[in-house]
Amino acid sequence: MKKYIIILLFVCGTLSYARAQEAFEYRVGRFYLGADVGWGYRLGKIIAENDYVRDYLKGLLSGVAAGIDANYYISSNVGFGLKYSLFYASNSFGEVSDKTYINFIAPVFYGRSKPLGAQKIIRLAYSAGVGYLHFKDDWKGVNERNIKIQGTTTGKTYGIYTDFGAEIQLSPRVFLTGKVYLLSGNLTSVTQKTAQGSEKMDFTENPENVSRVGISAGLKFNL
Repeated sequence: MKKYIIILLFVCGTLSYARAQEAFEYRVGRFYLGADVGWGYRLGKIIAENDYVRDYLKGLLSGVAAGIDANYYISSNVGFGLKYSLFYASNSFGEVSDKTYINFIAPVFYGRSKPLGAQKIIRLAYSAGVGYLHFKDDWKGVNERNIKIQGTTTGKTYGIYTDFGAEIQLSPRVFLTGKVYLLSGNLTSVTQKTAQGSEKMDFTENPENVSRVGISAGLKFNL
């Protein structure tokens, strides 16, 4: 995944340099819609009873991340809006499998620098916000009687998000974006549902860390 992001940045960066030679005028706009995709890595500590379980759980730490932003700038450098982020990771071994999803949505503060560079097409940018985080794991396995079972584990909490990156203007209305980000959150309880019913598990004394870091690249459109 990381190598594809690097290739995308290289190709789009080359394109932006070529377009910069046209010296188009920078367009100041207020409403922006953007989308990005990249890689994320969960920071939670693995607690496992043996090396096999530990190796399996390690496979669920890294995955694909994608996001959507909608923001309105009240000035050239300051804005507010909404951010949605999805993280997906999966792993399987024999009869055991997990598909995990972490959804996050929040109101966000946006900031960016003045245009930089000789062509004035680069801006540094950052954002931060606090919002709703939802965790879901669709899993399959076998019980102590060697009977196949499956279910869904869900949990919800609040998350704190921040990122830092850059925007490169490709045209008067289109920008290439790249950033590093951190999303932090801890689950104090989850609900596990199976065909036999549901059960709530409390993690108050030892919260489940669902925080992650990552990198992403995308496009932003000035509408």
